[in-house]
Amino acid sequence: MYLQVKVLHVIWHLDQGGAQTYLFNLLSEQVADPDLEPCLVVLSSPGALSDKFEKLLEVEYLGMKGGFSVVRSFGIHRTVKKFRPRLVHSHSNNLLFNSALHFVRLPVVYTDHGGGLLGGRKQDYILYRYLYRTINRWISISGMMAELMQNANPSVSLEIDLVYNGVDVNQIVSTKEYCGDDLDSRILNAKYRVGIIGRLEHQKGVDLFLKTAASISEKVDDVVFIVIGDGDLRDELESLAVRLGIQDRTFFLGFRSDALSLLKLFSVFLFTSNFEPFGLVITEAMAARVPVVAVHTAGAVPEILEDHEDGFIVNTRNPDQVAQAVVTVLGDPATCHRITEKAAFKVQREFSIKSNAQGVKEVYYRSI
Repeated sequence: MYLQVKVLHVIWHLDQGGAQTYLFNLLSEQVADPDLEPCLVVLSSPGALSDKFEKLLEVEYLGMKGGFSVVRSFGIHRTVKKFRPRLVHSHSNNLLFNSALHFVRLPVVYTDHGGGLLGGRKQDYILYRYLYRTINRWISISGMMAELMQNANPSVSLEIDLVYNGVDVNQIVSTKEYCGDDLDSRILNAKYRVGIIGRLEHQKGVDLFLKTAASISEKVDDVVFIVIGDGDLRDELESLAVRLGIQDRTFFLGFRSDALSLLKLFSVFLFTSNFEPFGLVITEAMAARVPVVAVHTAGAVPEILEDHEDGFIVNTRNPDQVAQAVVTVLGDPATCHRITEKAAFKVQREFSIKSNAQGVKEVYYRSI
């Protein structure tokens, strides 16, 4: 029996991203939990997913720009007075905001989503080394991240809780395969579709996806490549597709609210991130029974996938070798079926949002 706890969640933005997808699913679970009363503050301004969140619960925006608005960062005090939470759950590594938390005098739980430690980002090290006293418990979304967090500051080692990210398995299973009419007919008529979903930024390694696509095109006929997501690198990546000679079979679809139904069109989901603290989209593909080929050089891929059991791991960023793995998968439907069945079962057992929400809830009660 738990006492009811009001939780103030904090995130930087509500544009597309794995952290935002995860947070929406977590909040949906918490809204339905009689022991918890969640609310949300966004440090920046409304984003692409704001309407979706606002239909679920009350959202307040602080309007910070560029991460350096001192006055607005301390608006968290006004927000705390308004919502009167028992606990703050931060999903943001913004240094000004985390400094302001020192004066809030509430228990704080911090989930590290961004992988800044993995990417060597200085502000994340500052958070761990100099602002760690504002945080009571640290949620690590993978074992690899837990090790990095401990290395960044051994003082927080005993305050780290490993809680794997989770996806809404029921929603993914019930989502029907795309059957709309706004896609290029070449996508729908192709025998094979290799796709990626993610923000178009350096971390996601979409350039490797395109180089791999060019190599696949030399080995497989009747294949198209689908890129779902948007970002600052879109023009650069579209130009790369032209230079690689695959512009006629590569489709940049931008941000799509129906990404899950489009995911179910994929013959293979190709994960090419340079680094990733977890890889939520991998578990979404597994739940959707889409075979996953994941490039792993840094990150938590081996904690999600077991090579040749419930997915395929390629330990190199060589496009030709990655392409060969994809080609092998495309040519072996029987193995794909066996592996995708195992993958779907594994996500239900280990990476569901329900098990994640329960783990997060237990962290809350250890914090207060």
